[in-house]
Amino acid sequence: MLRYSYLRPGSISALKSLSGIHGFGEFPLHTDGAHLHHPPDFLVLMAPKVRTTPTLICDPQSVIDLNSEEAKQAVFSVKRQRRTYHVQFRVSKGGVSSIRYNPDIMIPKNIAAQDIQARMLELRKHAIKVQWEKFALLILDNRFMLHGRGQVSGTASYMRRLEVRLP
Repeated sequence: MLRYSYLRPGSISALKSLSGIHGFGEFPLHTDGAHLHHPPDFLVLMAPKVRTTPTLICDPQSVIDLNSEEAKQAVFSVKRQRRTYHVQFRVSKGGVSSIRYNPDIMIPKNIAAQDIQARMLELRKHAIKVQWEKFALLILDNRFMLHGRGQVSGTASYMRRLEVRLP
């Protein structure tokens, strides 16, 4: 399944989105769709023009063993609209393990999740900055890689995002 969207800094159209929450400020490192039952497996990002704001990417496996009992037991609470439900940090779909993480919407519910969140917040200093040229593409494995954004300065530009969900 494919889903196509535009990402605009400071968008007021989706107040619960990262743009709605952070405006032109930094985005935390996260996986897209962490609140969804089936988050996207891959993301394809494209900049229609040169962007001055880099995208940050980071592999959480540098600080967290994704096969550890702690990763398997970490449970977070997600509040969306009027519903609150629990999600696991490490999930398995079709025999393939992945992670879901977004500190803006996920609240740790156990000690394992608190420890995971503390280590995830340390990752930003290890993030790689991806600079955007016109029509550049970035393909991210949303199952294992975190991404974020620095503060937007200068001319605000949008990105195009294609979410890919495998069957």
